Amino acid sequence: MTKKLLFILTLTFAVSAKAQNIPNAGFENWTAGFGYEDPNSWGTLNSLGILGVPVSVTKSTTRHSGAFSAKVETILADLQMSGTPEPLPGFLFIGSADFFNQGIVFGTPFTAKPDSLVGWIKYTPVDGDQAAIAVQLTKWNATTMEQDMIGIGLYTVASEISGFSRFSVPVEYGSTTLPDTMQIIILSSFTEDETEEVGVGSAIWVDDLSLIYNNQIQIGEITTMSSFDVFPNPVNDELSISSITVDKMEVYSATGILIDHIILDSELIYIYDTKKIANGLYLIKNSKGELKRFIVQH
Repeated sequence: MTKKLLFILTLTFAVSAKAQNIPNAGFENWTAGFGYEDPNSWGTLNSLGILGVPVSVTKSTTRHSGAFSAKVETILADLQMSGTPEPLPGFLFIGSADFFNQGIVFGTPFTAKPDSLVGWIKYTPVDGDQAAIAVQLTKWNATTMEQDMIGIGLYTVASEISGFSRFSVPVEYGSTTLPDTMQIIILSSFTEDETEEVGVGSAIWVDDLSLIYNNQIQIGEITTMSSFDVFPNPVNDELSISSITVDKMEVYSATGILIDHIILDSELIYIYDTKKIANGLYLIKNSKGELKRFIVQH
């Protein structure tokens, strides 16, 4: 199974020129191809339809937030043109794939070192299957003419998840060097044993990916008992922030970027305008370092 995917990827290798972020992390934006749709800034095997391969990644209204998620499903395909279809995992990755023109864009420029990749998934395995989500951070080595591995994280799930559940993939670093490329890969079926069959019909739904930088905003776990609260959550246009004391607070994106300052005066409640920020996960930190998380969903 893995060898088949590697065969596909070796057709062409390139690195895209996207912003330093997870592009289209909520899978809200899709572009139509010939008989399929691909999520913008993400690659799939869908363009193999020119060889009669069924679509394996689809736009789904079963989602955690927003309008859509990405559904990745294991299919039957005859890549070897042998007349005998075999199970092929659904494969979703940052980049793009155009098999008609024999081109793959694999990865996005990235120069930070996040602590973990988080997001929301739903999973239906078949025949004891398991799915996998991997994040890789690499840097080009001009001497070996290859990408050196800087950091990697792998998450696998084997049991059914009937409703969307949060996952977290810690990134383990083997080098102090900053990366130049990030890749996120999602497989509906995963096994390290090439002789092991995977379950046709196994499917994973993925939504609302983000990166966590605990070292940047100097936090650990989300505070459950604290001196302030936020509501409603998820929020559309106005988030209420209540505090037991006058305080100064900071709003961060899920990637740890400071985006706003808030001052709670003697009224001890503040109405924060969320119409000005995009859908996604955000964090509020008070002067004590306590943290609350909220989701903007317009």
